[in-house]
Amino acid sequence: MIKAALDFLIAILLQTSYIQDIDALADLYTDGKGLSSPKVYNSKGELKEVTIFDKKNGYGYIRTNGSVSYALDTDASNVPGSRTQVITFPLRLVMAVPKNIVTDNSYTNDDLALSIISLISSNNAEISTLIGAQKVVIQAARHTTEQTTILGNEYSGLDLSGIRYKFAYVAIDFNIAVTIDKDCIAQLCQTDIDILGAFNFCDNGVFARLSPAQITCLRDQLDCEQQNERNILAFLAEDSLDTQTITIPASLAGTYTAQGSLVNIDSITYTINAVAAVLPFTVVATDSLEFTIVRTIAGDSSFELTGSGQ
Repeated sequence: MIKAALDFLIAILLQTSYIQDIDALADLYTDGKGLSSPKVYNSKGELKEVTIFDKKNGYGYIRTNGSVSYALDTDASNVPGSRTQVITFPLRLVMAVPKNIVTDNSYTNDDLALSIISLISSNNAEISTLIGAQKVVIQAARHTTEQTTILGNEYSGLDLSGIRYKFAYVAIDFNIAVTIDKDCIAQLCQTDIDILGAFNFCDNGVFARLSPAQITCLRDQLDCEQQNERNILAFLAEDSLDTQTITIPASLAGTYTAQGSLVNIDSITYTINAVAAVLPFTVVATDSLEFTIVRTIAGDSSFELTGSGQ
């Protein structure tokens, strides 16, 4: 549940010019010397150290920030037998962004924080769809931009004397509140989650969030799909006209695999450029395709060839 929501948030943040890398889900771990620092649990007892993040060009991580809480949905709490719960995940986003990629002045840190807050705060229908929830609300609670406070809270025992002020440091405390049927808590009601399934690309607001490179890729891919759509050749054979020849235009070049919609036809034979052919066959622009039909009875006949374009 929380992973799907964070994957969605990270995808949004990585589309900005502020962050090139984000780790999640981190927690504060204490070592044998009693010093704490953020780490991400991988597996088999292994922890990944979240390194001093101003060594990277725009870095952030999301970590836990307290206990997860549960409550009955207030909108449904008076309904007998209500199964709806509100689960609140308290989290913290910590970022270090070079000031040379944002406006570099005394307001930079707070401007950056407010910009990120505007991106992540929402009543998010897309995440709701992803995890099968009734509602997902992401709400920022507070932020701080004081470098020594942020680093001191995240890394105990860290020498802060050489702090680098050319980076904008931001810590944002936020909550993800999920309203969901309690039977979906242990296991998502929707499986095989694909984040793209939550996006309505016909929504102007969603489309506006795409980068120019993404729009170009989508258009190129759609052009390819359109070129590979099914081609259909339809033929009408008038009474007594049993053999016909056509020159294939570029728009109908491709591989034809089946004949269908036969009306008053017992059998069909084909030649391509005067050479006998059987389905499936491929024709290119300017090829001469000839067909000869054997009718069931006297009268007009028709049929279709279907296949994919080149």
